[in-house]
Amino acid sequence: MIEPHFHDVSLLHGYATHARRELAGAWHGSIGLDAKEWVDASGNRNTGTLQNSPAVVASQWGPAMSCNGVNQYADAGDVLDIGTSDLSVIAWMLLTGFGVDNAKHLVQKRRNSVGADGYGIRVQSSGKFRVTFGGDAGGTYVTPNAGISVDDGKWHCVAAVFDRSDSIQTYVDGVADQSVDISAEEGVDVQNSETLKIGAGSGSSGILQFEWLGLIAGVAIIRSVVTPLKIRQLALPGGMDSLFRLGTQLPSAGNRRRRMILFGAGA
Repeated sequence: MIEPHFHDVSLLHGYATHARRELAGAWHGSIGLDAKEWVDASGNRNTGTLQNSPAVVASQWGPAMSCNGVNQYADAGDVLDIGTSDLSVIAWMLLTGFGVDNAKHLVQKRRNSVGADGYGIRVQSSGKFRVTFGGDAGGTYVTPNAGISVDDGKWHCVAAVFDRSDSIQTYVDGVADQSVDISAEEGVDVQNSETLKIGAGSGSSGILQFEWLGLIAGVAIIRSVVTPLKIRQLALPGGMDSLFRLGTQLPSAGNRRRRMILFGAGA
């Protein structure tokens, strides 16, 4: 697998330090995924409880949660509201179908209803990766049902970057896909009491909805705007491993003058 090139310990130290500060939640199949729970590798204790015994299977990204599209997912509880912050959600996934549903939820922290606060990422039955954001200032924002399809039985790295002063930008395998303006929500506190679900969502009445059918190898939730360059790097083979490893392990102190910042400025 291709790994990022770190030329000295000091550069690695800066990368990991920043990753620890920005990672709000991180679930990696190789770290704490078993038959009952999915440990939050960020160190923030947002452990997901596995519902209805999804299998843990081998994949090209390592162990992955296999969901049946009916009632299997991970529930981390009422955590990781977006609040007033920017946010980036990155996931490594494989979709195998829709069954009777017209969408499949990958990550959701809101109810699936017009005007509901929070965020959610899903795949429409058209195969398009789509993001929903509900805010108090302007109602509900949804990226266009267009662009790159991920309904092809292959692994994809998908990302949604919520820049509160600008827009939501989605990416598929490191390529910019769709966007929608959310600048009206800058500084607006967006919270709800829904639980954070990986592999499912909540309908307008709170009932479980659009459960994932396929595999999820990892999810990262980051309280900042991840740059396009970093998104492209994370979509490469080894990208997920480098993010999770460096986000949870802090090397010994060294020369800090040279740093690689994963979530900082850059094209």
